[in-house]
Amino acid sequence: MAQVLVSINSERIDYLLNLYNMSKEDLIHKLNVQKEKLTLNSFDNLIKDKVKISFLKKIDKIFNKGLAWYVSKLELPKSKEVSIFFRKDKFNSELNLESKKITSKFEELKFEIENLADSVKFNTERKLQSFSESNNPKEAASKLREFFENKNKEMITQGLIKKADTDSKFLKNLIRVFETQNIFIFEFIDNWNKKEKTSFNGFFIKPGIIVLRKEPYIRREIFTFIHELGHYLINSEEIDHINEQDLGNKSRTETWCNEFAYNFLAQGYEDKIDSLIKKNDYAEDVDYFYNNTHLSRSAIYYRLYKNELISKPNYDKIMKEIQESLDLKKENERQERKHKAELAKLNGEKIKGFGQKPIESKLFKEIVIANYFEGNIRDVDLCNYLKIKPEKIKEAIYG
Repeated sequence: MAQVLVSINSERIDYLLNLYNMSKEDLIHKLNVQKEKLTLNSFDNLIKDKVKISFLKKIDKIFNKGLAWYVSKLELPKSKEVSIFFRKDKFNSELNLESKKITSKFEELKFEIENLADSVKFNTERKLQSFSESNNPKEAASKLREFFENKNKEMITQGLIKKADTDSKFLKNLIRVFETQNIFIFEFIDNWNKKEKTSFNGFFIKPGIIVLRKEPYIRREIFTFIHELGHYLINSEEIDHINEQDLGNKSRTETWCNEFAYNFLAQGYEDKIDSLIKKNDYAEDVDYFYNNTHLSRSAIYYRLYKNELISKPNYDKIMKEIQESLDLKKENERQERKHKAELAKLNGEKIKGFGQKPIESKLFKEIVIANYFEGNIRDVDLCNYLKIKPEKIKEAIYG
């Protein structure tokens, strides 16, 4: 049987290298890891000629664009509006390839959202007040917290959400409330068995998309969400690695977003925290504020350090203990998942995702379903957008 050969559009390879800031040598190295034996010259000659489908699959294993993408003759947009990687040179995270691929995936989704919204005449205009770095972040936080509390109560009364009695439910309610303001909020999961994991906590891309990485420690994800909401309020795009142990060593923009997030989550206790006087032990105070707010212990201790109530050596010691505790919890959970996977494999069972599901964007779902009813998309498109099986269509649109 003859081997199927295809012609690759080399401009698309160049586009990806430019987008992800990779050299040809980087790409060749990744291909050679997959048991190719390429040099720069042999790679260039190969790309100019027709290639085997098996080789194209190896390229796609790196970029995950789908085989048809590499052979398409359609011209790619070169405008700086296309990607945050073309709009910005530096980020608050050292981005690995997996991070860039995830970011690019949601940017592509952004354009699909715009088309879907336009098809059903859904108005995606901004509803929340805009701020700037010249505004006081504490005052901005107070305004947004008041809005959230009022809207949260209203939606609970209407039966749209439930009263939050856990951090996970609080995060979900935050997302449900702020997506009513035409902010598309997505959560994604870094699979526990992936070799390369994303190097950021979250990002904001214009005009109104916030993406969060699911965190094992929910209060860290809550802080990340409010931090990215801060970026939305001042209309400043960013991809962030947020370290609660180093909230002070940041740019003016990051300092504003951190202050906004801290004061929002202090929930009216910010002045009480700032009024603490110097003493030997703050464990009881930290427990009190932790139990009455949605701040992490790291964020509270940082505030005490910032207010010069604890010394740098003592602060570093506390942060190390907190991080070690979180790392141990994370490793125990990883080992438990690994053990369950090994047992499932031994028993010939299908390895499941251990119940992990990202929080869905109801705003996005609403627009997709509206397009489905209008006949703009097919069953297969609906399933792809909502990540459901065909037999779940009725449940998804009527449930």
